[in-house]
Amino acid sequence: GGNPNEAMGILTFYNAVANGGKKVKLVSEGEDGIVLHEQIAKPEHIKALQKGLENAVANGIFKKAGNYDTKVAACGRTFVIEGNYRRMELCGYFPAEKPMYTIMVIMEKEGLPASAGGMCGIILSNTINVLMDIYGMKL
Repeated sequence: GGNPNEAMGILTFYNAVANGGKKVKLVSEGEDGIVLHEQIAKPEHIKALQKGLENAVANGIFKKAGNYDTKVAACGRTFVIEGNYRRMELCGYFPAEKPMYTIMVIMEKEGLPASAGGMCGIILSNTINVLMDIYGMKL
């Protein structure tokens, strides 16, 4: 699962971006993370990417992933997997300023419309609301 073109690879990559460039092995809550790479890119490049991901939600095509109570950063893609089937993937983290959670939403469907931002974005935003409620997060 570390391939950057596979869902877990993408999730690991964006989690590293959320962590300022530190790539860790993804674990369940409560488990200790294992550092795989201290710094995947120069800090200034990570900062630029973080700003771009925030902007893609605040003002761009991933606006539906946004949340009134916290800043969200996200990136996604939509592609044909077979015949008329589309796969939509959206990976985001929040709060963008001091990330606590990285979330990946994946959907597959037949035909159009198929939009990672429009369809997965709503699920990502709702998931953030649920997490904030469960953990009583006041951000």
